Amino acid sequence: MTRTDSDPMGDAGDAAIDAIETTLAAGVQALERMPLVRRRLTAARRDWEIACVDDQKALIDAADGLATFPFGLMLWESAIALADHLAECPTALSGRPTLELGCGVGLAGLAARSIGAHVVQTDHSAEALALARRNADAHGLADIRLALGDWREWPHLGRFETVIGADILYDEEVFGAVLRVLDRSLMPRGRIVLSDPGRPATPRFLERLAAVADIATTTARAVPALAPTSAGQVVVVSVIEARWRGR
Repeated sequence: MTRTDSDPMGDAGDAAIDAIETTLAAGVQALERMPLVRRRLTAARRDWEIACVDDQKALIDAADGLATFPFGLMLWESAIALADHLAECPTALSGRPTLELGCGVGLAGLAARSIGAHVVQTDHSAEALALARRNADAHGLADIRLALGDWREWPHLGRFETVIGADILYDEEVFGAVLRVLDRSLMPRGRIVLSDPGRPATPRFLERLAAVADIATTTARAVPALAPTSAGQVVVVSVIEARWRGR
C-alpha cells in the first residue's frame, strides 16, 4: 500500500503491515473450514453483502483446534449500529486517521472508509483480519490497512484522531488494557466512538473512562436482531462518544 501524508502509522506502522501478511495467510487457510455465508444488509446508508458466520453452533464445531474462539467471524448488531452512527456525520471522519479495535468481519471500519476515513483495522484473530480484508476487497475498499492487535501487548501503530469499536467491552478483565490502548493510540482530544449491546460490565468501564475522557453523548439505537427468536425483535445498542483527556 502507498503511504500518504495523512498516514498516522509511519515506519512502525509500515512494519506492522508487512508483518501481518504471514498472519493473514494463516487466517485465510483457517477460513476455508468455517461455515461462512453472505449476509445482505443496509448500514451507513448503503447496501452491503458481508461474508460472516451466522450459525454459532456450526462455528463451535469448525473452530475446534484454534488457539482462541473466533467470535469475530460473526456479524453483531453493535457493528451495524456503529456503522449507522458514523454515517450520520461523515465530515467528522472524512480524511481523518481512524483506528478500529476488534474489527471482526470489518463492517464498522468499512463504513468509516466508505465515508472517507483513513482506516486501520485491528483484531487479535488472524481469521477475523482475513475475513475483514475479504469483505473490504468485495466492496472496493482494498486500501484499508490491517494490523494484528492484542490489547495486552499493543503494537505501536501511531496516533489517530478517532478510535472506534463495536461490542468490545465483553470482558471486564481487559478494561485496563483497552484504556492503555486508547492512551497510546489517540491524538490529544481524540474522539472515541464505541457501541455496546448492554454488556453487564459496561457501566464500570464507563466509570473508568470518565476519569480520562469527557463522555459527550450516549445514544440508544434499535437494530433488528440478526438471529431473532420472535417477530420484530430488536437489539438496543448504546453508542458512546467521548473525547480523550489523558491520564
